[in-house]
Amino acid sequence: MIVGAGPAGLEAARVSAERGHQVILFEAASRPGGQLLIASTGSWRGDLSAVIDWRVGEVSRLGVELRTDTLAGPDDVHRESPDVVIIATGGIPEIESIDGAEHCTSAWDLLSRQVPLGRDVIVYDGTGLHPAPSCAQMVASAGYKSRLVAIDGFLAAGLAYSERIIWRRQIFENEVETLFDHRLESVTSEGKGKLAAHFISELNGAKKVLTATQVVVDCGTRPADDLYQALRSGSVNDGVTDFDALVSGRPQLESTGSDGEYQLHRIGDAVSGRNVAAAMLDALRLCVTFT
Repeated sequence: MIVGAGPAGLEAARVSAERGHQVILFEAASRPGGQLLIASTGSWRGDLSAVIDWRVGEVSRLGVELRTDTLAGPDDVHRESPDVVIIATGGIPEIESIDGAEHCTSAWDLLSRQVPLGRDVIVYDGTGLHPAPSCAQMVASAGYKSRLVAIDGFLAAGLAYSERIIWRRQIFENEVETLFDHRLESVTSEGKGKLAAHFISELNGAKKVLTATQVVVDCGTRPADDLYQALRSGSVNDGVTDFDALVSGRPQLESTGSDGEYQLHRIGDAVSGRNVAAAMLDALRLCVTFT
């Protein structure tokens, strides 16, 4: 049984089914894909959807039972009496580290259009990855004022050079204002729909305050692991994955001495934030050893 049909969950389902196992795949949303569906809406990243589309086709061909619109809980897992449970529930935006987080909008909420675009937007990039420039480009292309402030010394610092160059061009062509080497400390309400974003320079400690109608934040994700934690006591391995075995291609120990009903593992962002390739590699390494 696999919970979460993002890239990691789909790859886990595909590999397990290829090896002859009966697989049930739960997905809370109406369609599989997870955050990659959101990421593929970016101006030049539409091809990402192929990562999902191919795997959806494969799990269908291989007879995986895909249950969408199902927020799986412990009772759903126990009802199926699985031998192995893989948690691939991804991560949730981490903005609580910002003082005044209640005034902030997460990058994923903006990209998924769960909130409307502001007319004057500050986008804070705390990761150097795709979400922040995607948001800044989205705001600017809609004709609104867009400013991108990054903790790093240059744009998209966490990406490969080839991706970084594309974002530099996109941000320049959309006339997005940029500010680098600044860390977001807090966000306060100024009244009348205005927000104040308080920054500090990473170079000399100087403080800077910028005002806007919306502050969008990307500080990465934290694991959505509530289900994993709830299932640990019922597992034979206490939810522990042997990472030495994972890397070397050896099978996981079926039991670590705990009384339980199933092996329990988690992969992808449900462990910690990582890119799509790393999340799918987690799935491949784990599931290819199941006998």
